[in-house]
Amino acid sequence: MNSKKSMSRKNPKKPLYNVTIDLTDAHSHRAQVRIEQGAEKLPGILEFPVWTPGSYMVREYSRHVTCLEPATKVAKNRWRVEGQPKSVSYEVYCFERTVRTSYLDENYASLVGATLLPLLAGPFTVEIKLPAHWKILSSALKFRAIGRGRYLAHVRDRDHWIDCPIVASAPGFGGVGKFRVGGINHHIAWVGLECARSMKEMEEAFEKIASTTLKFFGGAPFKEYWFLLHFGHKLYGGLEHRDSQLSQFDGSLLNEAKSWDGFLRLIAHEYFHSWNVKSIRPKALGPFDYHEENYTEDLWFAEGITDYFDDMIPLMAGMISMDAYKKARLRDITHLPDGVPAHRRRSLAETSFDAWIRHYRNDEDSLNTDVTYYSKGALLGWCWDAHLQKSSRKRWNLAKLMRAIWKEFGIDAYEDLASAKPGFTRSELFAFAEKLTGVKQAKLVESWITDRKPLPWREAAKFFGIKTTENVSDFALHHLGCQLAFGNSVTVKTVMSHSSAESAELAPQDELLAINGTRVGESEKTLNTLRKAMAKGRDLELLLTRGDKILKKKIRWKKHPGLGVEIGAEA
Repeated sequence: MNSKKSMSRKNPKKPLYNVTIDLTDAHSHRAQVRIEQGAEKLPGILEFPVWTPGSYMVREYSRHVTCLEPATKVAKNRWRVEGQPKSVSYEVYCFERTVRTSYLDENYASLVGATLLPLLAGPFTVEIKLPAHWKILSSALKFRAIGRGRYLAHVRDRDHWIDCPIVASAPGFGGVGKFRVGGINHHIAWVGLECARSMKEMEEAFEKIASTTLKFFGGAPFKEYWFLLHFGHKLYGGLEHRDSQLSQFDGSLLNEAKSWDGFLRLIAHEYFHSWNVKSIRPKALGPFDYHEENYTEDLWFAEGITDYFDDMIPLMAGMISMDAYKKARLRDITHLPDGVPAHRRRSLAETSFDAWIRHYRNDEDSLNTDVTYYSKGALLGWCWDAHLQKSSRKRWNLAKLMRAIWKEFGIDAYEDLASAKPGFTRSELFAFAEKLTGVKQAKLVESWITDRKPLPWREAAKFFGIKTTENVSDFALHHLGCQLAFGNSVTVKTVMSHSSAESAELAPQDELLAINGTRVGESEKTLNTLRKAMAKGRDLELLLTRGDKILKKKIRWKKHPGLGVEIGAEA
């Protein structure tokens, strides 16, 4: 890895612009922003980013920007500054609780840079004004107090600003902690409504994850790191940054063992990303074009390989058992079993490329159309690992290869992306891997990425000594080829391609009223009715409603291999 520890060019001493973000009217959910000229006059055009790295969808952040003056809006995310004013001001509505958007209320704030500022050349300063009684402000931007409720940070450039989320809170709505491992200070700050674990417990768990990951790679691309956490009801998600992460979880559930394990897996995933995708990166992912989509076929590597290791890191740290690790590996198969039609419609390369229009927009046809670069990418990592170990007689494995890839392709967390060495191409990645390991793998792994078919996971399971089981987990999906949704009524959620349900002309959103003349109801009653009807013969009569019409459909049930099944491991 390039070991350069400073920027490739020196910043001018004076900031080009001075920004103030006023959050004191927090109950309005609006940030008041002012941009003043510094060493340079204000740009003639102010253009806001439309997306933020790590979340591959155009978000249209400028939709929450209002009252930008003195300026005239000339495009969806562009304003032309009128005259030559020394400052402009505007407001930003912040009330969206995700890791890629900003949230502000009277108790706390979770802020994402891309939502707040136009694309400014650097360096520039940012002053944040908080309600006077708020006590917590944390970010990799390293804000320093300059007065009561006032904090100042120096920002290198637009990438630095967009890559450093911010959390802040009033007393009782957040907490801070810190630990040092591998000579690196790690900061923890949570904001939100409730955290059911003590800071000491989080420090101890996070330290195990950090220590294991640092040993895994043999170093770090950063000198300091921030775990920024946003806790709230039913929240879940994470977004990686070069020397920090912003992760969300339902903090009230952290005392439950299953939730705690899932939370730590999320933390491990986002921490691993500081190496894989922020340091090692596909060529399209940095320098970034914040005006439009940045297409890549390699999210299977950025996200899927990270997903593979976010279970391995807790295992290596002694935080989960081998049995739990095996279940995690097989969970990826259960998410996308071989019978899912999407395997034959979209490859991993295609699903990566189409993330911008498909990944965040699941619909009733997603299982027919979309594989996920998370689960299937992780499964590819498992298959790749098995191939490396088998072919090299265990002299090489994917973990050892990842360390070497980081040293070859990784960049320092503080490098200017515009002048840093470019990201990898697949041909470069595989050529490096083959030369280093002596294992032929390029053609094989490339076929797994570009072919529209399931992966050879059974070979990997056999190599790693896992005997698998297959049990029906969704009775209707396995026997009829459709998913049912249960609420106030029973509706058809998804109809699988080439299934009994499709042949019987069922459609998504059909409401199921009866099976063979027996009224259906809640989940268990419906499934019992289905089982009894199936026991009497292969042909069933379904009574449905579609719109304002009542329909009768005949369906011949059958077993649909690889659909509605859970893959497990023999004890």
